Amino acid sequence: VSPVLAGIITLLEAIEAHVAEVPPVEQAMRYGNTAFRRWHAWLGEYLASGALALHGVLPAALATAAGELNPYLVESFGNPWRIDYGTGHELAFMTFIFCLARLGLVAIPKSAAQAAAEAAPAAAPGTAVPALAPLPGHTSLAGDDRAAIVLRVFRRYVVVMRTLQRTYLLEPAGSHGVWGLDDYCFLPFVFGASQLSTVQGDNARRDVKPSALHDAELRARLAGDNLFMDSVQFVCSVKGPNLPEHSPMLNDISGLSTWGRITAGLIRMYYAEVLGKRPVVQLLVFGNILPWDGRRGKGEH
Repeated sequence: VSPVLAGIITLLEAIEAHVAEVPPVEQAMRYGNTAFRRWHAWLGEYLASGALALHGVLPAALATAAGELNPYLVESFGNPWRIDYGTGHELAFMTFIFCLARLGLVAIPKSAAQAAAEAAPAAAPGTAVPALAPLPGHTSLAGDDRAAIVLRVFRRYVVVMRTLQRTYLLEPAGSHGVWGLDDYCFLPFVFGASQLSTVQGDNARRDVKPSALHDAELRARLAGDNLFMDSVQFVCSVKGPNLPEHSPMLNDISGLSTWGRITAGLIRMYYAEVLGKRPVVQLLVFGNILPWDGRRGKGEH
């Protein structure tokens, strides 16, 4: 884990620790405990006071970037007025990581598509180009932080969000109910399915079939290092062991033949149901780190 990613982890630990300082209040409403608003106000103040620098996420030379990065982090932990959380907030956290890569603080190698686009002649006006190039004046780090981003940083973020969901009984934002993967999140399923579709050298995990979702013992054993199984385990701990009854989409996924097919389908679904939905993406903010050139993409946005 790089020093920057280690700093994000300690930041997430500090954010979670403060939940104990703001206990839920007694109220008539079952969901949406209003103490969450006080916790969320503290979060904004903590970040504004220089938390990114304090935890070693931002070097002194980039201190001014906190003004653009903090809003993504504040948005990552739910909405204090609706007292809810959903895929748009999850997207805000990954946008924060994306911005760190743009600043040259996180190592994410170029994809084949990016390399081809950069090697090609100048794009015609209106042609989309890959955005994960470092900003002018910043260089890409050598190495590859992608596994640590998902398995260490994002997983720690998921743990924090589950603490907030249980403590303050956050409402799901834009939930599809039983016809969704999960009331709150999406990316753990994408990352976890990808883990299982690319396993090499580990016979125990190479032999895991999608039908294993129904094997509670195996699911529990794999949950420690696989985000998909961990997420299904969490869903069942909240809603009960009968997966077909409360999560028909997960039940349908368990009938597919390979994790590769599942991963590809989830990515298509993420584009359609998250990135393609205006209520989800309309809260993204743009600036020098994450600019928008005015072009419209496919879908509602």
